[in-house]
Amino acid sequence: MSYERAVARIYALGHELAQTPSHKFDLAHMRVLLAALGEPHKRFPGVLIAGTNGKGSTAATLAAIGNAAGLRVAL
Repeated sequence: MSYERAVARIYALGHELAQTPSHKFDLAHMRVLLAALGEPHKRFPGVLIAGTNGKGSTAATLAAIGNAAGLRVAL
């Protein structure tokens, strides 16, 4: 399939014209998966660092604080 034909097919789908979302955007499926895996996210405390800038220095600072407090830390 050519690039032009692929783009035409995508535009023909008309998703931007839909009045209601075709999918329910929630975490129900993720909760089912996590339950099937035995709730692995509850086995240990963790920290998620998100953003555009400063993640590395923030992670290093938190790791140093955790180490100083006697916690097991992994980056």
